[in-house]
Amino acid sequence: MYNSKKRILSVIVSVVMLISALFVFNSVAVAATEEKTAIISCSDFQPTQTDGGGSTIIKNILSKIEENGIN
Repeated sequence: MYNSKKRILSVIVSVVMLISALFVFNSVAVAATEEKTAIISCSDFQPTQTDGGGSTIIKNILSKIEENGIN
């Protein structure tokens, strides 16, 4: 009796693992086809007079982002 319960439990666990794997592989395939998103966070710029001001710093950052192909 103990072995049959153990066998049934192992079958149930195996089926659950297979179903979980199918969901994971499906979500990976969907994620590969979706457009990627880049999040860039900046704050507290301390521009000096030689930098040309805060707007120059932000323009430089945005140009570097565009150079790297992040849209």
